[in-house]
Amino acid sequence: MGFEMILQLFVSVLIFIGLMQNSCKAITFEEDVTLTLAQKGLLDEQFKIRVMPKLVEPYMQDDLFLLKWLRYSNFNVESAESRLLKHMAWRKKNGMDTIDQEDFSDLRPDFRYSLEGRDKLGRSFIYFEAGTIDLRRALVQGKGEKLMRYVDKGLQEACTLVRNLGQEYKNITRGHLIINLDGFNIMQHGCLRCIPFLLRIVIGYEENYPECADQIITVNTPSSVEPVLNAIKALLSPGMRKSLHIYGTNRRQWLNELEKDFDFDKLPPSLGGSKIYAGMEDDY
Repeated sequence: MGFEMILQLFVSVLIFIGLMQNSCKAITFEEDVTLTLAQKGLLDEQFKIRVMPKLVEPYMQDDLFLLKWLRYSNFNVESAESRLLKHMAWRKKNGMDTIDQEDFSDLRPDFRYSLEGRDKLGRSFIYFEAGTIDLRRALVQGKGEKLMRYVDKGLQEACTLVRNLGQEYKNITRGHLIINLDGFNIMQHGCLRCIPFLLRIVIGYEENYPECADQIITVNTPSSVEPVLNAIKALLSPGMRKSLHIYGTNRRQWLNELEKDFDFDKLPPSLGGSKIYAGMEDDY
């Protein structure tokens, strides 16, 4: 059996696994805020007592914020405390409180994202068209570290919006991430320099923004990059793997799936909708 045939067989298996995962239902608000008596005791009588004196921001004292770290650590109080303190150290080291003041004007035209959309329940989502960027060129030009910082800014912006909407409406605990991979290819996005960069994004999200996204959806996923995505998927926590929904280039299939959670007047034309997001006017 030739290499190409083996690769195609491997890709077919991965697509099947991805489709099986896509049948997982989304996390509801009630599921996110419901605790057993034992879990409530771990939150109130152990975790909060240990970390409260160390928290530097008022929002960090919110039960839901703390619960995300505790649940991400399978209700292991010591592990949750270690992860939260590591996150706080990361924020301080990287100046995350002032990142919005930095100039990313040289990156913004080529690495665009939007936070304008909402799902049918009013939850926000960050939309990113990955296929329009040339990641390999950016890394060759030495822009890798600044681009990583730009990604950190976008993730913080998205997760802060989720938190703010939750405080306003009292029924929102997570958002979504939708990635359109139309135009994505191995040479520009799966190069040897690109893979470590993509892994840093995934690991950074896992370590610093647990349970920010309910669904992480990719559409127009070429079969040629399935091995890349699934290599990354192997590093994810069980919860994040459950959140990942991979759809290929069958437009009818992913449109039907998107329609379950999103109104098309809130989606851009590239996703079958009618909303033109700021900064993307020239695309349509």
